Amino acid sequence: MSSGGEKPPLKRKWSDYDFVEELSSGAFGRIYVMKHLPSGELEVIKSLPYKKEDKIQIADEEVNMLNQAKSPYTVNLIDTFPQQLDLCLVLEYCPGGNLRDMIDKNIKKMPIKDRKMKGYRYGYQILMGTNVLHSKGIIHRDLKPENILIDKYGNI
Repeated sequence: MSSGGEKPPLKRKWSDYDFVEELSSGAFGRIYVMKHLPSGELEVIKSLPYKKEDKIQIADEEVNMLNQAKSPYTVNLIDTFPQQLDLCLVLEYCPGGNLRDMIDKNIKKMPIKDRKMKGYRYGYQILMGTNVLHSKGIIHRDLKPENILIDKYGNI
C-alpha cells in the first residue's frame, strides 16, 4: 500500500524522447529506437495506426497480449500513450539484435562445444518464452530467428 505522499509514475509522451533510429515500417506501423530523456534509457516505440475500427482492435489486442505475457523470456511492454492518430507502445530495448544475426555473426565462428552450449541455452529460453505465451492462450504465429531478440545480457 502506498503512502499518501507517493505519486503515480507520470505517463510517457512523445516529447519525452529523442529519436535514435527507425528499425522498420509497414502497414502495421513504425518501430523506432528512442532515448527516454528523463531516464536516459533506450526504449523501442512501436507506433500503431489507431484511426480505423479494425486497427483499434488490432492495437488493443496487442497491448492486452503484451500485458499478459510479461516474463524474463518475452519483450515487455513498459507503457502506452497516444500520439496524434497513433497508439505508441513503449517496449524494452534489446540491444543484442536478433537471433539470426547472432548466429550469422558470432555463433557460427565458435568452437563446436561452445556452439552446442549456446544452442542449449537459447533453446531453453525459447521454450520458456513459448511456454509463457501458451499458458496465456497466446500462439506466436511467426516464430523464427529474426523475431527472437537478444537483451543486453545476451539472453533471449
